[in-house]
Amino acid sequence: MSRGLKALGWTVTGLCALLLGSYGVLLLINARDEAPSAQALRLEQVYRQRPAVADADNGFVYLLGMGAPAGEDPWTLGRARQAALTAMDAASHAQLSARQAAMPAATLRTATVISPAVRALSTACDDDYLQCAHALNDDAALVATQWLADDAELLARYRTLIALPAWRETVPADVSQLPSYQNPMQGQRLLLMQTWLAARHGDAASVTQWLQQDLRFWRTVLRDSDTLIGKSIATAALTRHFALGNLALRELGSGQAAALPPEWRVPLGEDERDFTRPLAGELRLVQASLRLAALESAQAPDATLSDRLQRPFFKPQATINLVAAADAELAQASVAPYDVLPVALDRTAAAADFRWWQWLFNPTGRVVMTLGNASYSGYVLRVADLEGARRAAVEAATLRARGVPANAVAQALLAPGARLDPYTGGPLRWDADAGAIRFSSHDPRPGRPLFVY
Repeated sequence: MSRGLKALGWTVTGLCALLLGSYGVLLLINARDEAPSAQALRLEQVYRQRPAVADADNGFVYLLGMGAPAGEDPWTLGRARQAALTAMDAASHAQLSARQAAMPAATLRTATVISPAVRALSTACDDDYLQCAHALNDDAALVATQWLADDAELLARYRTLIALPAWRETVPADVSQLPSYQNPMQGQRLLLMQTWLAARHGDAASVTQWLQQDLRFWRTVLRDSDTLIGKSIATAALTRHFALGNLALRELGSGQAAALPPEWRVPLGEDERDFTRPLAGELRLVQASLRLAALESAQAPDATLSDRLQRPFFKPQATINLVAAADAELAQASVAPYDVLPVALDRTAAAADFRWWQWLFNPTGRVVMTLGNASYSGYVLRVADLEGARRAAVEAATLRARGVPANAVAQALLAPGARLDPYTGGPLRWDADAGAIRFSSHDPRPGRPLFVY
């Protein structure tokens, strides 16, 4: 019995010594953080070297103030909020909470009373564009006119926004201070509804002007976004633009080809698809959140033993370097040719997997990155889908203007000179059940993207 107890004691002692020795080795491996990597420095440089934009030309500054109370100048609120974001960026962590508290508020500017008919039309034309096409009937014209009257001030503010020539975001020191895009997205629906009404009245000049201005603005935002939310909002706005713009153009009959905005004929550029700038901005958000978390952990008076034991294995800069490496891979893949884009994105996801021995350094940081590193491939594919949407919308308008009946569209899409699906290089598809033209989109929702004929 005594020999058994002695053996057990030696076993426990050995295991403890092994654990302590292993912990000591891990401490040595994690004794120092990394220096900023080449990818992290490059992304920081991308953010620092963005072209300067005057506030008076900057749509982002005006957007910050679009929620100003009725009768007040959005520019005044926008400049105040811009100044607060800039001050937060320069503030220390100790000052940050005070800066956040001083951030001027903005609210959603919508009609205070919305009729059931307006709400129904708004809902129908929000996500499902086949449903929207069915909703835009003779009765909808009266409803849309009332909707525009109820939200006239927001529409006026939106038209001021899209007339501005430039876009330059200020990335906040805290993700909670990212601006709301509800006002411009609601404003765009109002403008596109106004465009549809103009088309019903045969006002082709207004249709061309408003669609051209709306598309130019959102393509500028898409190209110059400094955050993933900005890039995503621009993508959503452009998807809606082509879908509802298509429904407006079909009201013009044979005149719709001449009414096509010039910008509709311009293919999506590599600079618009590129994710380098938004990922550079996102890296700044990651840096701020990781360093704040590290500071709060070090200063926590009631940290548990587990927290204290894990603290040496979290290296903020090494974690930032991991994020920067993944971002650099994704940025490069984002401009791959359409036919190989999904494969290029799959490779970036595979490259983010760690070898077992890599987990010995900065294991906590690797866990944080693994848990928080949701795949951004979907963002890239939704942006790439815009080229297919553009081609399908232009093809629909072109065929309608030529008087091609719905039962002949499938054959017309096979004709020489017809626009092609960017992903397959083959013809666009005719969906006879929906009466719409489709392309190989990565959007899983059934009501879009399609271009009702």
